Amino acid sequence: MIFLGIDDGLVRDPQVLDLLKQANIPITMFLVTGQAQAGVDYWKQAEALGATVQDHTTTHPDLTKVPAGQLQAEICGTLDTYQQLFGQRPTLFRPPYGSYNQNVQAVAASCGLKAIVMWKASTNDGRFDLQEGPSLHPGDIVLMHWRTDLYQNLQQVFNVCRQQGYAIARLEDYLK
Repeated sequence: MIFLGIDDGLVRDPQVLDLLKQANIPITMFLVTGQAQAGVDYWKQAEALGATVQDHTTTHPDLTKVPAGQLQAEICGTLDTYQQLFGQRPTLFRPPYGSYNQNVQAVAASCGLKAIVMWKASTNDGRFDLQEGPSLHPGDIVLMHWRTDLYQNLQQVFNVCRQQGYAIARLEDYLK
């Protein structure tokens, strides 16, 4: 099994929802607050297909450079909003740029977030990049983004998974 985490929420392409429905693939969405609020109907359609909404901060800063007083608002500020919008409070957190330290970990834990989620592979600009070797490993998380090329990136990841014998599972089901 491997897992897909799709970040930010800038582009909401209906083709992506069609592909996820057709492939019956679960995803974890790490959304920034403004994008989550701007596309509530879209994200609810994704949820109906098995996606979950998790925390990716309110404004997407490098959290290691945010003043201590603002850190809590960035990390914890999404939780009540997402509970209200999507009916479930996030339990997972992905720091923007993968940038975190002990302060970020402590604040995330104080908000009730159960895990900070990183990645072992990513898609960017038509590339599928692996951090460790030429192939996926069981449990790897693939970082993707809600951009104009997400549809093509998903197809690429699906093909790599088929070639390497991996199924895609819902991350939350394995982190309980």
